[in-house]
This record gives sequence, C-alpha cells and structure tokens, in this order.
Amino acid sequence: MSSYRIRSLALSLIVAFAVASTFTRADSSSASDAPPDRGRFVMPFGFDPDTHERLLSFEDQFDEEDGGFDGQSADSQRLSAKPEPEKAWLLEPGTFNRLSSAGQRAALLFNGRLHTRGTSRPLVAPGGEVSAEAAAGDNIRVNNPALDTTFHTHSETSIAVNGSNIIVSFNEFSFDGYSISSDGGNTFTHKRIPTPSSGSNLGDGVVSLGPNGELYYATLARVPGTGTGTKSIIGVAKSTDNGATFSQPVDASTTASNNNDFQDKEWVAVDRNPTSPNKGNVYVSWSDFRSPSSNGNSITLARSTNSGASFGAPVVLSPQDGSQSVQGSMPVVAPNGDLYVVFRDSHSAIGGMGVVKSTDGGVSFSAERSVAHLSGLSSLTGGGGVRTNSFPSAAVDSAGNLYVVFGAFTTGQTVDRGDVYSTRSTDGGVTFSTPIKINDDITNTSQIFPSVAVASDGTIGVKWWDRRNDPINDSLTDVYMATSTNGGASFRKNFRVTNHNWTFAPIEIGFASGYHGDYDGIAADGANF
Repeated sequence: MSSYRIRSLALSLIVAFAVASTFTRADSSSASDAPPDRGRFVMPFGFDPDTHERLLSFEDQFDEEDGGFDGQSADSQRLSAKPEPEKAWLLEPGTFNRLSSAGQRAALLFNGRLHTRGTSRPLVAPGGEVSAEAAAGDNIRVNNPALDTTFHTHSETSIAVNGSNIIVSFNEFSFDGYSISSDGGNTFTHKRIPTPSSGSNLGDGVVSLGPNGELYYATLARVPGTGTGTKSIIGVAKSTDNGATFSQPVDASTTASNNNDFQDKEWVAVDRNPTSPNKGNVYVSWSDFRSPSSNGNSITLARSTNSGASFGAPVVLSPQDGSQSVQGSMPVVAPNGDLYVVFRDSHSAIGGMGVVKSTDGGVSFSAERSVAHLSGLSSLTGGGGVRTNSFPSAAVDSAGNLYVVFGAFTTGQTVDRGDVYSTRSTDGGVTFSTPIKINDDITNTSQIFPSVAVASDGTIGVKWWDRRNDPINDSLTDVYMATSTNGGASFRKNFRVTNHNWTFAPIEIGFASGYHGDYDGIAADGANF
C-alpha cells in the first residue's frame, strides 16, 4: 500500500483551514466511517451560540502585544461607498445572480451598497504563525482571526504546493488574503497582496505555481478609469520568494476593461512543462460582463509570455450573442503545451459544460465542444440560503488526458440535492466519456464544489463538500475525497478528510444573499495531494 499526504483546502463561513493528513490507497473504511462530530460546529460560526460573542476557535489565543503583521497591503486603499452610476446595471437581477460571489461583493461596492464597519486598526499576529504544529489528520486553520478588523467572512480558497512550501489564497477583510507555510502545512503565516496603483483588490483570488518556483496570484481589482470613474480589471501579482512578498498586480485584462464593463471570475494557470514550447507562459481566463446587460457576457483569456510582466490583448473564447450563458472558466495546460479552457455554458447546443483548445500557446483556439450535458446546481439549505454552482474543475495527466469534475443534479432524481461527477477525454478534448458519479453515499444530501488534481504517478484525486453525515437536515458539512488509479474509469471508496464538520452562519451585513464562495481547491505535488 502506498501512503499519500493530503494538502487540501476547505473553507467555512468564518475560518479557512487546510488539511494535513496521511492516507493509504487501500479501500479502508476507517476514514469514511469517522463519527460526524456533531456539536463541534462552533468553529466555522466564530460566534458563541449562547452569548453571540465572537470566538477564536481551535483554542487559539492572540495577544495584541505579540508582534506586528507584515502584510504588504494592509488596508492601503479604503473602499469608497460613493455610487458609480455607470455600474448600476450590475444590480439588475439577471446580471447580479450570474456574478461570482466576489463579483457580487464588488457590484455592491461599486454601487455604494458595501460599507465597512468601523475604522482600521493596527494588524497584529502572534509571531506571524496561526497554528500549532499539526498532527496527522488535523485540520489546520490558515487564516489569522485577529486580522478580521471589520468583518469575519472568508471564502474561496485555492492552493499551490512546491515541496514543503504551500500558499493558500482566500477572500478576507481586505479581499486579497493568503497564507504561506514553509514546513509542509504544519504552520501558516497570514498575509495580503499589494493593491494596484491607486486602486483596490476585490477578491476571487487564485494562485498558481510557475516552472521556476515563482507564484502568481490572480484577483479581481479596480483602478482609476476615464474621468472620475473607475474600471474593473483582472490583476495578476507575482512572487519570487515563496510568497513572502508579492509585486503589485499587473493589469491582465488590458483592452477588455473600461468604466462600464465588469471583469469577473478569473482563473490563472502557468505552463510548467519542461518540454513545452510555451514553458513559462501565464494564462488568465475570466468572464467579461458587458454593459448594458443586453450585451451579454463572454469567456475571455489573456496570456503573458514574459513571466507575468505584461499581458497581451484578450481573446474571446465563447459566443458573443447577447446572452449571459457562460461563467466559471478554468485554464489547464497539457505536458506538450496544449491549453484547454473549460467553462460552464448553458447554451442548448453545449448542454452545460464546454471546452476550447489552443495548440499555439493561447494565440488561437478551436471551436467550442461540449464536455457534458448537466442539470446545474444553484442553492442549498442553511445560512440564509447557500449559493452554489456547477462550475468545472479540470486537470491534465502526464499522458495528456483531460479530467473535468463538477457538481450537478442526478438525472431522474427528484429528492437528491446534488452529486459530484467526473468525465475524461483521451483524444485531446475532441470527445468526453459519459460522466460517472464519484460520491458513494446512500443519502439524498448535497455534494458540491468538487476540485481535481493529478499526482505524478497518475493517481487522480477529487475532493468536495459533503453533507452525508446529516441526512435529516442536510446542514452539517464535511470535506470528502476519492481517488482513481485507472485513469478516471472508476473511483475508489470515498473517505472523510475533515475532522470537524460545520454548518453555515447567517450572511453578514453588506454581503450578497447566499454568499459563501464559489470554489475550494486541491493541489498535487509529486505523489502528494
């Protein structure tokens, strides 16, 4: 039996936490049969259920005299509450409901609906670390609650791993949070990326590793536009010191940005393949919502061929037909340098999930092909209505096979609240297999937010949020995982990753309804997840 070390991310309403756990690839029932830990869900709430006072969970204590916080962008730009009339169209229900979670926050901000509570205070942390050393199986908090100066909601984690160095990005008070670990995930230091010049970051952070160990952090942002207005951009910051510092974000959306349109839901990928002719290229895809809303939206991509110093003109990848039918794109790179961009597409001709492919380093792309027909998810019970989605997560193995996972309703089911599916292409994205269900529970509970990664030996790992341990209320949530060792033809027995489950607290004032994030990442490094 082979042992693997999980470095996965799960995110609750209040606390971002990583998982450091060793598991075997044998079909053991010990993990999946773990007790559900009912009653321990004070951790994600962050509030005492009796007194309603805020709690510092995991028994951590923070002393404001224990040292300073060394983030690079500690609230350098206060977010203005002044409405921008040219952004009012973002609040139209048809548009607002299609924006990402961070995009909805940004829309409220642009329209003067997002107000901070109180003023900023000095940011402090206990020597920079937020967790004691982890034991195998522990869930390790990566954010520092002492830095929650105006609100406490955290969401949308992504992760990149390079040996013992780990970086986790997440939305937090300043929208631009991340934590780094240099000891394999035992301890983390909470930081923030810089803001753009004269601008501010808006969240949806995603991190990706470059071929020489450099890190890229993509985020929604805003900068001064023409006249007195501002414009929405996609920013990409870079670190060459394992995340200790980052550059100011560079504008990756360039000519796609203006005072009226809105750039949303970005993802970043880097060509790390040693034999690829495009090694080092940085690719960023996102959703461009055009004003007025009748102009629709499209999936757009830009590339950098100079290690993120600048980005070329954006390329539109999806139909421009006036509809708002596409969202949630993810670029992934094959070993030979081929670039795939997978995205949610509700056009009837595509049926739910589409993909385009570039064989010339992002200069041009194929026509869109259908990945899967699906019935998409939109909301769950709990916490004022938990918003979810059927956005894809994708990965490519060393043979060039493409794997796509997503959450969806099972065809013909009337009571099951959602399942996790996987499909694969072994012919370069021309055709895809019939999706197979990964979760093996026998409940009607929700399974959402899957993400996929491939280890160096070809093992495929998929993790997701899962409510099987609360079949009556469909509320208590865990992270589960499954692996495949036969190229995604089937998956082994599910096992539980979290040692605490959680439920969802009510939405904080100033956030969009159902705000709990849109994704939750996993990464592979060598033979480890």
